This record gives sequence, C-alpha cells and structure tokens, in this order.
Amino acid sequence: MPLFTARISDTVAPNRLGRSFRWLLASSFISNVGDGIALAAGPLLVASLTHDPFIVSMALLAQQLPNLLFGLPAGAIADRYDRRRIIAAVNLARAAVLAVLAATLVGGAVSIAVVLLTLFILGTAEIFADVSSNSLVPRVVPREDLGIANARLTGSFLLTNELLGPPIGAFLFTVGLGLPFAANAACFALGAVLVTRVATDAADLTAERRAERHVDHVHVIRDRPIERFDDQVRRAFAAEYANRINVRARRDAGADFERIRAVRRRVSGPAARAARRARLVHVLLDERSRACVLQPDPA
Repeated sequence: MPLFTARISDTVAPNRLGRSFRWLLASSFISNVGDGIALAAGPLLVASLTHDPFIVSMALLAQQLPNLLFGLPAGAIADRYDRRRIIAAVNLARAAVLAVLAATLVGGAVSIAVVLLTLFILGTAEIFADVSSNSLVPRVVPREDLGIANARLTGSFLLTNELLGPPIGAFLFTVGLGLPFAANAACFALGAVLVTRVATDAADLTAERRAERHVDHVHVIRDRPIERFDDQVRRAFAAEYANRINVRARRDAGADFERIRAVRRRVSGPAARAARRARLVHVLLDERSRACVLQPDPA
C-alpha cells in the first residue's frame, strides 16, 4: 500500500518538482475546493433569501467582477511583495469572513447585502491568491519543469473549482445553510497553513532538491529490488562478455605477433642469407655454363 501511494504521489507531483511545489499544489488544491463550494453555495444562499432573479444574478457577478477589476493590480502586488505571505494572508482573510458569515447564518441575522459583500470579498481574495500562486511556481520549480508544474496547477484548479467543488457546495447547502461556508472557511485556513511550508529561499531550495534526489535513489533501491537486481545482472554479464572479448583479442594478437616474428627470422636469419648466396652462386654458374656451350669453337 505505501508503494502504491508513493507511485500515485510521484505521478501527480514528481519528486523532481520538489517538496515546496507539493506543498504549493496541496494548498492550491484545498483552496480551490473552497472556491468551488462558494461558487455554488453563494447563489443558492441568495436565491433562498429572495425571489428576484436580478439579485440572484448579482451573486454570481459579485464573485466574478473582481477578476476584471483587480487582475492587473494583483499581478503588480504579487511581483513586489512576498507571494507566499500574500496567499497565506488572503486565505486567512477569506476564512475569517466566511466564519462570520456562517455565524450570522446560524443566528438568523443575515441579509442580502451582507451576502453580496461577502461574495465580492471572496472573489477579490481569490484573484490575489491565484495570481500569487501561479507566479510563485517559477521560484520553486526548475526552468525545465515549469510546463509540468503549471499543468498540475491548472489541472487541480479545473478538477476542484469547476468539477468537484460546486456539487459539494450544493450538497452541503441542502444539509444546512451555514455548513458549506463553515467548510469553506476550514479549507482556506488549511490552505494558509500549507502554503507557509513552501520554501522560497535559494539556499533552502537547493538543499531541498538535493534531499529529493537522495530520496529518489532510496526509493529506487527500496521499491524496485527486482529492477535493480536485473540491472546488476545485465551489467555483470556485459562486463564478463567484454572481459572475455578483450582476453581473446589479446591472445589472437599475441599469436599473430609470434607468427610475424617467425617469418622475420626465416627471412632475415643466417640460414636465409646462406640460402640466398647459394641461389646466387647457382645462377652465376648456370649462366657461365650456358655461355661456354653457346660460344663457337675458334678452330
């Protein structure tokens, strides 16, 4: 079971992305669940307080209008100040606002104006949190892994904010009016705690990546003994085969060298010189005898 869990964790957020990115992804995941819950519970709360369709539509407008108003300022602030602290601060602010809203719902003193103002504050805090979270990724992830890191953050946003959160929020609203907002506040508080674990200092990130590489080696040794044994066997066979090839090549080269030396001895030794002199004398005598036979008699 731990091996299966480790493989799932490595698939979702590979170890090479770093521990800080995992904390950031966990914080973003939890916070986006809360955003998805509020996305469904807010309009349902307004619809339960009034039957005016215009006011009900204002609930969704109050959640989405901050994207238009504060998108650029949020990016400028995220570039100037500590992004980790911005995320933690806005998450804690959202948790406090939602806790107050849940308390007013339980006490029965809520009004439409308070709900709309709360949704507007939540939307504003969301845009600051999302911008700061996305701009924090290049600080904690190596350049070559930015693509997969951004894909994981975008996937978690779509999964939680668009798919999982709204049904959960609608279900909790049917159970109790204040329950989805209390759960939302808990999500934001937990997200604020998780994001504080993210390391942004260069020295801390370097030490963290070294530790992650060591953990990867330990996992390979511990979790993949069969693959490790097969790899060692293959390396041992390859080394033995290469050794035998080298020994045979040296032996063949030595035999060839000995044959060359024997040929050279036969060609350049004393016996070879005597044989060449004998052949030369034989040739000279043969030519002289032929000359005597061919020369005519002077008589």
